[in-house]
Amino acid sequence: MQTVEGNLRRIIDEKGIKQRHLAEKAGIPEKTLSAMLNGRREIHHDEIVKLCIALHVTPNELYGISKNGQRVYIT
Repeated sequence: MQTVEGNLRRIIDEKGIKQRHLAEKAGIPEKTLSAMLNGRREIHHDEIVKLCIALHVTPNELYGISKNGQRVYIT
């Protein structure tokens, strides 16, 4: 099962964005973003919004939900 953290990491990799740049763009401390990506810290709802805006993605993409409402599992 794919996690929000896993989807976030995949999107970052696909877009070729550095964590430092994303943290700055989202207004989240770099250490906090690192902890989120490594599962050491929960991602709060307000941070989901900030990350989506910075990455130009929808919350559904971070949660792995497709357009037809089905959860998408990436292996």
